[in-house]
Amino acid sequence: MLHLVFGVLASRKRQALSLALLAVLALAAGTAAPLYAAAADRQVVFAEVAAATPIERSVAMTAQVSSSVGAAAALADLVSQLRGAVRQSDLTEITGGWVRGRAVVADAPTGPLGVSLVVRDEVCHHLALSGTCPSNANEVAISTPTARQLGLHPGAELSYQVDGREQPLALRVVSIYDPVGPSDGGRYATPVADPYWAGRHELAPQPVHAANPIFTSMATLSAAGLETMVGTVDLVAGEHALTPESVRRLAPALAQASYGPGLEVASGLPQLLARIEHTRQVLHLSAPLGALQLLVLSWLVLLLAAGYAAAERRTETALTTLRGAPTRHRILLALGPTALVLAAAAPFGFGLGWLLVRAITWTVFTDSGAVPVDSTSLAAAGITLLAVLAGAAIAERRSHGGPLAHALRQIPPRRRVPTGLVELGAIVLALAAVAQSMTSRQAPGGGLPLLAPALLALVAGILAARLMRSIAAALGARSLHRGRVAVGLAAIQIARRRGADRLVALIVVALALVGFAASAWDARGQAMRDRAAVELGAARVLTVHAVSRPALLSAVRAADPDGRWAMAAARQTTSDTTLVAVDSPRLAAVALWPSAAGASAPAQVAATLRPAANPPVQLTGAALALDVTVREPLSRPLPVTVALTGPRGEPLTGSFEITAEPGRRQYRIEVPACVQPPGCRLGWLSFARSPDRLVLNRIGQLAPERPILEGRALAAAARWRSAIGAEDAVRIHGGDEGVVLSYAPPRDAQTVSTDIRLQVADAPLPLPVVAAAPARLADTQELRAAPVFAGLRRVEVAQALPVLPGVGSDGILADLEYADRLSDQQDNEAELQVWLGADAPADAVARLRAAGLVPLRDEAVVDRAARYRMRGPGLGLLLQLIASILTILLAALAVVVLAATDRPRRAVDLDALRLQGVDRRTVARAVRGCYLALVGVAVPVGALATGLAWVAGQGALAAFVDLPSALAMPGPRLAVVVPAMLGAAALLVGVALLAAHGLARATEARPLDAAEARG
Repeated sequence: MLHLVFGVLASRKRQALSLALLAVLALAAGTAAPLYAAAADRQVVFAEVAAATPIERSVAMTAQVSSSVGAAAALADLVSQLRGAVRQSDLTEITGGWVRGRAVVADAPTGPLGVSLVVRDEVCHHLALSGTCPSNANEVAISTPTARQLGLHPGAELSYQVDGREQPLALRVVSIYDPVGPSDGGRYATPVADPYWAGRHELAPQPVHAANPIFTSMATLSAAGLETMVGTVDLVAGEHALTPESVRRLAPALAQASYGPGLEVASGLPQLLARIEHTRQVLHLSAPLGALQLLVLSWLVLLLAAGYAAAERRTETALTTLRGAPTRHRILLALGPTALVLAAAAPFGFGLGWLLVRAITWTVFTDSGAVPVDSTSLAAAGITLLAVLAGAAIAERRSHGGPLAHALRQIPPRRRVPTGLVELGAIVLALAAVAQSMTSRQAPGGGLPLLAPALLALVAGILAARLMRSIAAALGARSLHRGRVAVGLAAIQIARRRGADRLVALIVVALALVGFAASAWDARGQAMRDRAAVELGAARVLTVHAVSRPALLSAVRAADPDGRWAMAAARQTTSDTTLVAVDSPRLAAVALWPSAAGASAPAQVAATLRPAANPPVQLTGAALALDVTVREPLSRPLPVTVALTGPRGEPLTGSFEITAEPGRRQYRIEVPACVQPPGCRLGWLSFARSPDRLVLNRIGQLAPERPILEGRALAAAARWRSAIGAEDAVRIHGGDEGVVLSYAPPRDAQTVSTDIRLQVADAPLPLPVVAAAPARLADTQELRAAPVFAGLRRVEVAQALPVLPGVGSDGILADLEYADRLSDQQDNEAELQVWLGADAPADAVARLRAAGLVPLRDEAVVDRAARYRMRGPGLGLLLQLIASILTILLAALAVVVLAATDRPRRAVDLDALRLQGVDRRTVARAVRGCYLALVGVAVPVGALATGLAWVAGQGALAAFVDLPSALAMPGPRLAVVVPAMLGAAALLVGVALLAAHGLARATEARPLDAAEARG
């Protein structure tokens, strides 16, 4: 019997080839779904880890440890504590320790430099060293700014005075590292970006920062005989450390971690793992959807093609029955050709599915690793093959059913499946999916809302197919009655052709899916641009290093004096909120304002953030002169420190001692840098103990000499304030003689302050902020305090908007200059940025660099949007877009299959029409009209179904687009949808014309002679 099976295939090569192609597509879709899901799962983890900040990739534990037993033993005990708290094997352990002290060089141009002496595992691999790695006792590596300030070079020696230790350490410089150079062999542009530092700002080298850590070996700390040290143990996720499997292990391990007393733990890793898990959950819903749609449609088309092929062999099978062939032979002859074709197509389908996923990962994914074939993909391929074989068996059974006489006379069998019930079930399911989708726009639950667009397309296809038969039958009869033979013949063929209605339904579904997928893909692109614009705040954002926040303001204003294209900003993110402090007068010109904020928001927000305040105390001379009266004798001289901000925003300090004897004296602090415009701003005076026996009579300047504050201006109550947080202990009194400051620590105070400040009040307090929050927050004033750089500060929500540039939908916006003045500190731990507007010049970065800033990272909205588009749900949407394009090709192939299987019978029918006197031109027009009508009916219905799918499929869109709730969902753009639909329709029309042309040529192959024409 096998030679008969091969003979059947040889006699119908086109049908066998079409069936094989459809089987390959179906098996490829079934194979690609699990392979793509696994690859996308890995891509999600890789992309999230790559985009995470160093603190989000680590668990950093810090503790004060006793090093009396040795530094190495103390760190080993700390490591054991962390291992007991967090049981894991996926993260890298990095141990270290440090002490505080001062570096002293006898011939240094400046005095002692306060700096940390640090030990850290494998630190030399993460520094751009010039010299050798310190490995022996007392060998150190210092930074370039440190070496410049202290006048050191490789081979030089210095003393290091550890705080609380009398004997200094004698150290030798063996290498100098560049804090701006590449880290970890060039994998990271700067050390700050290297996750090795676990987000520890106190240890990570900073550009143009003289107090960078001095790195040494463990032998140095062990030989120093220290009593205590600060020990650190960090768990860091490397670039490829996290996988889907490790994420599942780590999340519960970190959630169940229990840290002992005295351990300070900072970790952003749980938030990163939660973000990865959420993205994976959405991906697991959306990723299989495209492959599932392609698989189902491939199976239906394959069922249609197998039915056509079985109908062609129906007469042959009936003849074998008449000749008494055994049942097994008849079954083999009926199912054998189709089963053989499907079995032969199986390896090609599996290979095509693997190649498709490999091509996507190679061209689109950032982690273009291997695509392993696992048991899941093999099982999916096997199940798909069984489903295809079952479908072919069903088609054969339906085609060979009915009386034997009908098979011999080639009468098509009646449909015995209750299609009305099936169609009704599809409509009910579509309505349920739409209902869930419309009520779950932001967080679709389950997979049913995701199927709403496909189910709507299916319902539209079913209705179009139902109506087409009735309309075609009526149109055919009417056209023939009126003598329009070509139109009538075409309409009758559509009405009577077996499977034509299913083909129309398939084309409608394919067009609707490609239209919806193209619209959703474009909407996600728009949404990700909106999201990136809100998160960044401007078209382009530079992360920079400056010596201070005022230095950042000064440099940006120098680079862009007109305030048209650049704005200074500082970002601070805590577990409670996000603070973005900006140079508010430039906010309207530079920031990208979301439409949800309102058209008038830029000017209103800028004015709100910058109310009037006391002018700063400005010094433009070469020295600061302070007139102070000692009213009663002091027990000893009183040290005073003066903090100023230099002309370029650099922090300046000066100090002097007030003598113990009573009387009025003038004290002078040399600040030659202040003669440069615009001069220096006085920040505060700091007293080492209570100055209640003193009176500050006058503040002036020398060279040139002029008074700055005296009399009523000096004694005004609004001119001064205490340090924030010390209001209960510090009292400020103004009188005719001047200002008096007193300090009385609370009774429950554990320590007595040695930093008692008289702070210049030149910023509004509470600090006015604009919050990204419901509008009621501005009325209720529920937010009364917020972290502002150094700590909590009293704030007043002057305005609340749904979303703010750079802040998003949760955070606060403040004026950078006012926020810095209220921070009461000169150090900076916030992320410093420069926002660049869309019209920034090409040499903007060069201008900022010339102004003294060191760019660390450069990010544009378009770059972040492109990354976002290919993360999480975007990966599932990409597969759906590719699957929808393949669905169009599948519909075109279905047209070809219909033409190939129908050609012999149609050729006979058309020959009979020509014998009855129908001319060749009319026959050709009827053939073309038949095929074009199938596509022409489906195209407008498919376009309508696309619109309905967009409106009703809001749940699917929310999952695919993944837009924050504060931003509006982008609408479909005709510039995207129309070309996609027209391209798909043009392909189908072209295929239909080719099929019609082939059939018309088949009818013209044999000319009719006169006798046949008369007959």
